[in-house]
Amino acid sequence: MHHTTFIATALLLASPGFAQTILPKSAATTSPGYWNYSFFFGSDGTRVKNEGHTQVLYAESELGSIVRTFTSLEVRRPQNLGNQNLALTGTMVLDMSSTPTAPSAASSTYAANHVANKTNVVNGQINLPARNRGSVWPDPWETAIPFTTTWIFIPMPGGSLVVDNQFSGNSSNRHWYLEGTRAQRGTRITNLSACSAHSDGGKNRSISYRQPQLGSTWFVNYGSMPSNVPSMNASFQILGVGGVGQAQWGLTLPINLSTLSLPSNNCSLAVTDDFRLPMTYVTSTAGPNKGSLRGVTVPIPNNPQLGGMSFYDQAVGMDTNQTTNAPEIYMSWSSKWTIGSGIGDPISIVFNTGDNTALTGIVRQYEGPTIRLQ
Repeated sequence: MHHTTFIATALLLASPGFAQTILPKSAATTSPGYWNYSFFFGSDGTRVKNEGHTQVLYAESELGSIVRTFTSLEVRRPQNLGNQNLALTGTMVLDMSSTPTAPSAASSTYAANHVANKTNVVNGQINLPARNRGSVWPDPWETAIPFTTTWIFIPMPGGSLVVDNQFSGNSSNRHWYLEGTRAQRGTRITNLSACSAHSDGGKNRSISYRQPQLGSTWFVNYGSMPSNVPSMNASFQILGVGGVGQAQWGLTLPINLSTLSLPSNNCSLAVTDDFRLPMTYVTSTAGPNKGSLRGVTVPIPNNPQLGGMSFYDQAVGMDTNQTTNAPEIYMSWSSKWTIGSGIGDPISIVFNTGDNTALTGIVRQYEGPTIRLQ
């Protein structure tokens, strides 16, 4: 078929009823909640940079595997992030194309992911407003970035729609965060906050951790713990299948330790005592009560049956009262953990921060920003 005839046929097949398309399509009805993107408009989450090259592959099945025409692109800020987006002006060079390459097979070479119908649709200055987080999801779509020419998406079985953004001159020199999604890496929510300050003034005020995900590892460290040494070296971590509201020893969690005639400063047990792991107390040069209890690294088997399962943890600090020198127990923050499946929407991102002319980038499967094409 002659090229012009093919394009004309594609235009006839493109249905105006499907003009509005949210990608990934799950973001049309469900808050992604997994991630946000700071580098699409020329900055990253580590160092602020005012240019970058970002390419996203969305599975053609997300668009219903039919021919469509588009004339603009829209973005929105993430609702799960409190940071303010500052007003931004910059230069966007945006190319769109179709490819038989699936997102899971995305190449780190940008050009290799462009196969058919590559079209430059934006080449010039764009403006984004200052934006605070909304009260509910989703945040509003920003004013559409218009294309200079109508772009025709021609689906290729098993392939992808490619959005390629070379951005420079970020005037704010700050992040402009977009809503996005990534692989389900596991989640953490509070089961019970840390108890009142220990007799020496210490209190668990922070935690650092890795989310539990299939085929990966999980750990949690508790910061700003009471500083008495060496007694804290006898501390341990409790893992359980139940948390607040569940039963332990015939009582309902949380259980104040005084109920069990155990010495503590109004601390409570918040998890079922099913398994214990040792913890190591590490002192800090920042001063007293700045040390941490560090847990062991636990491998998570790559077993699909574990995906979505939850468990609870809490650290038990074995210490002594600073006034009476009598034994005293200090309980840390308690968390509920859900194991991530390690998979997500059928998209992939290729990115290079700090160089908008880069020929190659880092590939991450199941990751990418939420966009709307019209």
